[in-house]
Amino acid sequence: MAAKQRWDGNFEKVQRFCDDNGRWPKQSDGALGTWCDRQRVAKKVQGHGRISPAQIAKLDGIGFDWGRTMPSQETVEPAGPAAEPQQ
Repeated sequence: MAAKQRWDGNFEKVQRFCDDNGRWPKQSDGALGTWCDRQRVAKKVQGHGRISPAQIAKLDGIGFDWGRTMPSQETVEPAGPAAEPQQ
């Protein structure tokens, strides 16, 4: 199978996963999560032919999350002077 066909197949699987689960696959979700992570990395090094502008546009078109999963602000403990209660 050609690389473009594999990419298109994975794209369709990711889109279905998101439709079914209401979120993008995480790396802990197996091969599909790994594929998503690779797309994020490939976009960062776009000049090396890893992901085409057309593929980026296709992922953008379905609202793909290009960021990594980060803890929410509520779970992060503030530090420093701003963390002290004001009187």
